[in-house]
Amino acid sequence: MSERTLAGKRVVVVGASAGIGRAFAVRAGKEGAELLIAARRRDRLEEVAIEAGCGSAVIADVRSMEDCARLADVARDALGGIDLLFISVGYAPLRMFADTSADETLTNEFLAARIENVMQFEKFKAKAKEAFANFPAFTAWAKPKK
Repeated sequence: MSERTLAGKRVVVVGASAGIGRAFAVRAGKEGAELLIAARRRDRLEEVAIEAGCGSAVIADVRSMEDCARLADVARDALGGIDLLFISVGYAPLRMFADTSADETLTNEFLAARIENVMQFEKFKAKAKEAFANFPAFTAWAKPKK
């Protein structure tokens, strides 16, 4: 069985500034993909582009319809199409689960981000040959109290 490679594939990674999105973007770039990376944080995105060794960077927030439309336009212009769309975006309070209230985890911002992610994914998916999305829900960790 031959190993799959991203070499020569037109790849868009949304949420490329951290975590799974960052790791995938770096790997795709190092494998030789034609890469377009997107995230909200410019400084981190620039670091990813350098580490990946290639690619164009777009500052975008997937909660903004305008940013998503601009990202789609840039992808079309820069890559001529999308072979693989990889979306890995999320939001979660960074504190112990025991210190987080239900009200904080069920805020409009948190839920809106999940719904908007799915909507944008559906729009992009129609333009890509393959698509993967990772929409983390609430991520937290707990430590038993002594």
